[in-house]
Amino acid sequence: MRPALVLLHGWGMSSLVWQEWLPTLGEHFTVIQIDLPGYGLSDTGRYEDVDTLITELLADLPDKAIYLGYSLGGMLATTIASHFPERVIALVTLASNLQFIADDQWPHAMDKKVFDDFYSLVASNAAMAKKRFAGLQAYGSGQEKALVKTLRAKKETVADDVLKNSLDLLAIINNTQLIDTLKVPALYLYGENDNLVPLSAANALKDRLGDSVNIIPDTCHALFLDKPETCWAVIDSWLDNAIELSPKKRVLDKQQVARSFSRAAETYDSVANLQRRIGNRLISFLPPVPAEVVLDLGCGTGFFAKPLQEAYPDGQVIGLDLAEGMVDHASKHQPGCQWLCGDAENLPLADNSVDIIFSSLAIQWCEDSQALFAEVFRVLKPSGSFVFATLGPNTLHELRRAWHQVDNYVHVNRFTEREVIDTAINSAGFLSAYQTVEENIVLQYDTLKQLTKELKALGAHNVNSGRPTGLTGKQRIRGLMAAYDQQRNPQGALPATYQAWFGVLEKPALAQTVQRQGLR
Repeated sequence: MRPALVLLHGWGMSSLVWQEWLPTLGEHFTVIQIDLPGYGLSDTGRYEDVDTLITELLADLPDKAIYLGYSLGGMLATTIASHFPERVIALVTLASNLQFIADDQWPHAMDKKVFDDFYSLVASNAAMAKKRFAGLQAYGSGQEKALVKTLRAKKETVADDVLKNSLDLLAIINNTQLIDTLKVPALYLYGENDNLVPLSAANALKDRLGDSVNIIPDTCHALFLDKPETCWAVIDSWLDNAIELSPKKRVLDKQQVARSFSRAAETYDSVANLQRRIGNRLISFLPPVPAEVVLDLGCGTGFFAKPLQEAYPDGQVIGLDLAEGMVDHASKHQPGCQWLCGDAENLPLADNSVDIIFSSLAIQWCEDSQALFAEVFRVLKPSGSFVFATLGPNTLHELRRAWHQVDNYVHVNRFTEREVIDTAINSAGFLSAYQTVEENIVLQYDTLKQLTKELKALGAHNVNSGRPTGLTGKQRIRGLMAAYDQQRNPQGALPATYQAWFGVLEKPALAQTVQRQGLR
């Protein structure tokens, strides 16, 4: 079943503005177009405050939906997401400022005198005001004249008092404080050349919210009409990561993961300093109990086979990896272990057969967290332990931010949110309380080439859907280098952050397991 998508238009226009987007949106969502009071097909109404308007809108909207709002519509959608988070699956705004009129708290908006002058024009000559507004929305586009024509073609007759009333609402909406406390996934898109929402607003918001803010180059306020393909590519890619639109749609290319790491088998150990640091830290989390069978899940080159043999000298160590090249390499260099090529989401092991599962920097390549933790739970013996380290979504955020200034493809691997992992852990049947530690490790490089060369040698290529195909042009590489250089630290080095999570899970004793599964 497709999720509901509510579309909220901006000032001076109706839901007709979404017309070109409907074929694309209709492939993914059950689309609900809203006409604000007095616009389009809605009844004329006057609202003195935003809360009353939102209450009436929600009365006719689904219990849960994704909200996509343009300009004024995005400001309203943001307020809805703040006040009624249980009703909002995700929020996407297009060219929506936190507030429309500048003040000392938020100077990145329209000067009050400019707003007052426009308000006076609406009161004296609404038709002229709408024409001028179409020009303001298109200003900064490379196809400004054509876009103005498109916007003017979408005009509908709107009463003057409705235009003034919606301007009054626009003037009083203030999301400056609540934007930092939103509890729903949110994406904010802005045009670099926007004449109504200044670039300083987008940059200030990006400083606060990071990668949730995207600035589309060389476009205007009406960015979704000016560059529809670019805007949709950003939204579609973000939704893939933020919410599950389709259980069959995969973000990671698992076969590409296996091929990439297989190719890196011979070079991996020479550059895996961070991986060794995290793995050695994870060894300290191993429970000091007897173990007959120990599984190294995502064993790679088999580097940790020896430490595991030393920790459990009476146990059999099994190394399992998705990459056949890694398993071959391990079998040749690490004797005394059993080596298997297999998928962590579908383990080739019997139920209740393993005492300890050790996994260092492997499960971030598993897209289906539910399947992963269910399989780990299945093969663990009662009271067995799963000791793991994985990477969080903040990993390599500096590189991701630099790429966002170059194009809108997915260049940096996206890893699973903590909430998704926690839900999968509890669903699998593990004890609700478990040991967890987070460490943000910042590596430093003299040049971007050093970082990318290391990632290549590790086999940590970009394997997400939405990644670019073909070669990356020299112009984009120069743009990436310039964007990354802006993030050099005071020592002149390029930072690269790895968000590492360490966890220890325990499978309940048999009696607890039986009770949880509902068996008698």
